[in-house]
Order: sequence, then structure tokens, then C-alpha cells
Amino acid sequence: ILEEQLHGIMKILSRLKNVMVLFKIHPHKNDEYFLKIINGYKKDLRILTKKNLNLCARKCDCLISNFQSAASLYGALLKKPSIEMWKGINSIYKTDISNNSKLNLVEKTKNLIDFERKLLLAINRSNSRIWKKNYYNFNKLYLNNKTSREIVSFIKNV
Repeated sequence: ILEEQLHGIMKILSRLKNVMVLFKIHPHKNDEYFLKIINGYKKDLRILTKKNLNLCARKCDCLISNFQSAASLYGALLKKPSIEMWKGINSIYKTDISNNSKLNLVEKTKNLIDFERKLLLAINRSNSRIWKKNYYNFNKLYLNNKTSREIVSFIKNV
């Protein structure tokens, strides 16, 4: 199922014009099988990187993350549209709604069609209220105290 999910997403990304996809694979889980799938697509479409996630997120226009990934928080932190892929398999997570989605910090997707719709929205209307809601909720949840603001300031200035 996860293989189908990745192929579907790669096909959508391949159809988009003037798009470069920066893949930041998990630092401790570089699954060779999925890297092989990614490498099967046009080389001018994607870049594989081992750079720090903070630096990668700053360069992107839209952040796409796996289900229940803390990486999605960089979207809200840096005011970038952040899309969470749907849960592809039953795993350790007993829910189909991630914690970040429950807190309205990221836009969850239900399937490939929903993913494409939200991706196009992120590309064409990055200032939409759907994304502003995520930024607002992030600020309300994490930036209401001095310590959190100092940590965020540190991360942004690394």
C-alpha cells in the first residue's frame, strides 16, 4: 500500500510544470526500496538531500510529510502550506487522524485525489485561509510563552 501511495504521489508531482521536489528522507530510516522508487522518476523533478530539515523547509513552497510526522510542524513554523499524507497502512497508530491534524496544524489528506487537490491549492493559493488557520493554531499553541518564542527564534536563526 505504501508503495502505491508513493507511486501515486510521484505521478502527480511529475505532471506539474516547473516543480522541483526536495526529498528529505528520514535520517535513521533511509529505506532503500523507497529510494529506488523515487529514483525511477525524472531526475530533473527531484533532489535527494541529507541537509537539515530546517534548511530544507525554508527553501520549499509547500511541505509534504508522512502521517503523524513531526516534520509537518516546520510548515506551520515557517508559514508554509503543510500537507500530511494519509495513513497508508494500519500500523502502531490506532487512528486515521494524526495529532497534528487534530490540532489543525497541518492539512490531512484522505486519499490521492484529496492530496492532489490540496497540493494544487498550496501551489496556487499559498495565502489561502486554510493555511493561515494552520499558522494561527501553531502560534496559539506554541508561541504563547517566552520560552517557546525563544526556541522558535533560535530554530529560525540556525
